[in-house]
Formats: sequence, structure tokens, C-alpha cells
Amino acid sequence: MQLVLDGRHGFVMYMRSPLFRTMVPPETWLKMDLRKLADKAGVDLGGLMSSNQADPTQQLRMLMASTDSKVVDYDRVRGALTTHYAFRIDLERLAKDNKDLRKSLDAVRKMTGVTSFPAEAWIDSQGRVRRMKVEMSIGAQLGAGMTMTMTEDLYDFGVKANIQAPSGHVVDISSLTGH
Repeated sequence: MQLVLDGRHGFVMYMRSPLFRTMVPPETWLKMDLRKLADKAGVDLGGLMSSNQADPTQQLRMLMASTDSKVVDYDRVRGALTTHYAFRIDLERLAKDNKDLRKSLDAVRKMTGVTSFPAEAWIDSQGRVRRMKVEMSIGAQLGAGMTMTMTEDLYDFGVKANIQAPSGHVVDISSLTGH
């Protein structure tokens, strides 16, 4: 899956993947305005974003709200020696430790039924997260449960990036869902 987050005009996510081929051709990007979707769900995305949770350098804050942490192994991630940890991210603890996030995380917990979820992190000797893996099961209380596993590699620290939002074959997801 390819994913581009664009924060220039709100908070817009573009995705394309072979998994979407039943909805759109493979070269087409799906566009989601996350701020609009959050507003409809009653989640304060602004509060979440102002806490810098989307900033990879702030992922350690989320790790600090974890429980049951244990060292799994020592691994190399893109050539860097790391300590591999497994733990659970406790949303209540994260909300308690981050007053700006409390209302939004409470809404997320209420909407999804998720109070904690398993995660793994690979931390280098400088304390930087090199890889983060999160697994969430959501929606079971709505009768349409799903599990999502996301693994994110972080690298090229300090390198200036010039990333452009996709253009051309873009379909707004709201046109497919009717919302």
C-alpha cells in the first residue's frame, strides 16, 4: 500500500493499493479528508494533531503509555542495530498523560471499543524509533469487525523531503460511500 498524508489544507490521506481493485483501478488514489470524517464521528482531530502524535519523533510519547513491555530480541532495521520491544498501548493511560488528547481518545475508545492494543517497537541506540508495528481490532461491537496491522519503518533522519500530494487519478472516498 502507498500512503501520502497532506496537512497543507486540513488533514487529507491518499492511498492506493491492489486491495482496492474492486472499487477503483490500480493506478487510482483514494482520497480521504480525515478532518471531515472525524468531525462526523465526533472526534476532535485537531486535538490529536496538535499533540504531534502524527510526528514520528513523538512516537516515544505513545510508547511511554504502554504496559507489559518486554525485550523480544536485538535486530537490525535497515542496517541499524535496534532493541526490539513488545508491549500494549493503553489508551486510557495515554489520555491521562496527555490532557490535550483526553477528549479525543475517549471518543475513539467509545467509538471503537478499543482500550488497548498490542504493538512492537525497534529502538536504536540514540532512542529513535526505527520500526513500529501496531495491531488493532475494531468494529466488532458494530457487527463488522476487522483487524488492521500496520508496520512503519522510519529512516533518513534529518533528510529534507519534498513530497507532493497525488494528482491525476484521484477519487474522493466520500463519492464511493455516499457520505
